[in-house]
Amino acid sequence: MSARVGATSGPTHSPAGTPAPNRRRDAEATRRALLDAAGELFDEKGFDSSTTREIGARAGVDAALIARYFGTKEGLYLAVLEDPERAGTVVLADTDLDGCLRLLLTRWSRRGTSPVASALVAPDLSPDVAAQLSRVLDLRVIKPLIAALDGAGATGDLRVEAQLATALVLGIAVGRSHGALPGLAALDEDDLIARLHAILVDEPNPSSA
Repeated sequence: MSARVGATSGPTHSPAGTPAPNRRRDAEATRRALLDAAGELFDEKGFDSSTTREIGARAGVDAALIARYFGTKEGLYLAVLEDPERAGTVVLADTDLDGCLRLLLTRWSRRGTSPVASALVAPDLSPDVAAQLSRVLDLRVIKPLIAALDGAGATGDLRVEAQLATALVLGIAVGRSHGALPGLAALDEDDLIARLHAILVDEPNPSSA
């Protein structure tokens, strides 16, 4: 159940330069309500179909407050992914390597629906957004991939291998989506996953067997 912001009572003044306790609590409650509401809507409808108006309405606050606390809808999305209270919803957790690769490929092939994928290919991220994106990726993608690579018998620096897998899948997803690489787009998904698996786990290429 999401937190909803309600009216508070009591004094809100405090010594000069110190945030009033009630105002501080209200700000925390508003931010929490927006995170919860956005998380629910993103799960139900996806990023593109969830509007800031809907998020504000479900949270019980003015949708304009999204800009105050998160900057943009994309910033709110990243904050939802980074939210420690939602850490148990990591989609790739306990998934084998082929399952991780397939899920990432499917999600990142949907152009315009993943702020994470869009941010990864953006050339002009601010240092703050880049740091936030790195934290989100570590929780949602890199750590599950490390576990999956380990389970598949990969060797070497598995964190680097997980980052390599992320870059490979993202590049393939982009290349398949816009049609400029027709041979890549024509590859059967099972064949593509098998080729990626072979690259990452240092097995013979299945096409040359």
